[in-house]
Amino acid sequence: MTTRPNDMKPYVIFLCAVIGAAVVGVFIGFIAKHLRDRNNKSAEPNDIICGKTKDNSDKNAKKHIDSTELISFSLKLNDHVKACESEMYLSAEYSVFLKDGKSEVSVRFGEDKTSFAFTADVTVLETLERIIRKNELAQFNGHSMRNSAIGSYLDLCADYASGEKITMYGKGGYAVIPYGFSAEPYVDFFTILCREYGYGVSVSNTGVTG
Repeated sequence: MTTRPNDMKPYVIFLCAVIGAAVVGVFIGFIAKHLRDRNNKSAEPNDIICGKTKDNSDKNAKKHIDSTELISFSLKLNDHVKACESEMYLSAEYSVFLKDGKSEVSVRFGEDKTSFAFTADVTVLETLERIIRKNELAQFNGHSMRNSAIGSYLDLCADYASGEKITMYGKGGYAVIPYGFSAEPYVDFFTILCREYGYGVSVSNTGVTG
């Protein structure tokens, strides 16, 4: 028995309709997923629910550092810092690291990127390490918290020759800064150091505290 072309026409139309419906369904599903993802990202930026604090702290981080040989230190923060006699800035970055038996120091203030960089004696790192130990900085090692508020930012890292390190991170409201921590001893250290090497820096009340 021979099938005539006209007899096949209904089947072809039906098959095309099924395929078309499947394609439309896939497309609609893709659009719906895209909209859901976009809404979720808008409602919860960086996986943080509004009003909540996300704690990513390393609970196993060492709270005592055996080494006393500090080889680098960096501190970035939102703070009220005066630089160049009269300017008031809301942010600052400080760093020092060991290179060729010397201490390489860098300090930067504010959005206009006012900065100082110079080479200092290696004893600078030794002095800073004593300040770290005196203020028991290691007790905050591994701290890492964020929330959806604004106003505070802290990113600190101290590296030792032994491979040990102290890290701290906080971004959001004041709740992300660990209770008992103050940036003041470290800001004061760099302020005095800059003055000793001929850079005029003055500091107001430091706001990054827990």
